[in-house]
Amino acid sequence: MCGFGWSITGGTISSSNGTVANVIWNIGATSGSITASYYCSNGTSGSTTKYVTIRPQLRVPSISGFAGICVGATNTYSIAAVAGATSYTWTFNNGLSSQGLTTVNTTSTSITVSASGTAGQATISVTPNGGCGFNSTTSRTITKETSPIPASSIRIYKQGFSTTDTYMCPSTTYTIRVDAPTARSTSNWTVSGNYTSYYIGTSFVDVTTTSNFSYLNVGVTVTNSCGQTTTLSQNFFKGYSCPGSFMLAEEDVTVFPNPASTEEVTVEWPDSVEVSSVSLLDKYARTLEKIEPKKEKAAFKVNKLPAGEYYLHLYVGEAIIKKKLQVKK
Repeated sequence: MCGFGWSITGGTISSSNGTVANVIWNIGATSGSITASYYCSNGTSGSTTKYVTIRPQLRVPSISGFAGICVGATNTYSIAAVAGATSYTWTFNNGLSSQGLTTVNTTSTSITVSASGTAGQATISVTPNGGCGFNSTTSRTITKETSPIPASSIRIYKQGFSTTDTYMCPSTTYTIRVDAPTARSTSNWTVSGNYTSYYIGTSFVDVTTTSNFSYLNVGVTVTNSCGQTTTLSQNFFKGYSCPGSFMLAEEDVTVFPNPASTEEVTVEWPDSVEVSSVSLLDKYARTLEKIEPKKEKAAFKVNKLPAGEYYLHLYVGEAIIKKKLQVKK
């Protein structure tokens, strides 16, 4: 009857049951050995040793390079060298030509490709060889482009606010961001209007409005992977909910003549207030006429209206200021 023992270098024995031993090799070790010894009841004994080469677990970094490629152009994609890798295999999903990409040149850690065909997407993958294969493949999807980014797919907006919120308050700093699909860069930021200062970042601009702010325009040029540009801008206006903002009150609105027995009634308000529209309604709240004024006044024909009570609604931002109108015959 014999008994067995195990010894190891370059790792640890996690468990053994006589004739079998389970080993965990040390991270960073390049070589090791395991020795099995036996001792028998008849007095015999001995040992045998197995020497091993420990291959590293390959952890592949992400692929760097532009997120898009212009049809007819070339781009280079690369990864940092992987410790323990003896070679690298670069591939495309379903082969090179099926996605309109062709290899121009490869090195161990980079590949240069050219694009052809129509716009679409392609996936580049790289696999380091020579290790244990843990997490040994990484991929990146790139977009083939044939034309500038449509302006309709680009957003300029205040960070932290709804993309439809185009109001600002005086003496306040806002971060204006731009979002564009497959954009390579944003540049040529322009700021005009009521601002005291601004700072331009990679895909944003910080703007501080003046104490008497009423208007701001922010423009930007977006460049795609083809080097083609799209330029657009966004207007921002003073919000009526800002602290200290002048709100239109009912007593600030003048309606004359009132009562009205003439052909026309005129509605006026201070020129410091922006009224988006004025509506004339009957006593049943039915809209009879709506005007979008270009100045601080609006006029309505009332000579054909029956005698009675009517109402004028002035729309200022999200507020409605109401005035009563009496028509006499």
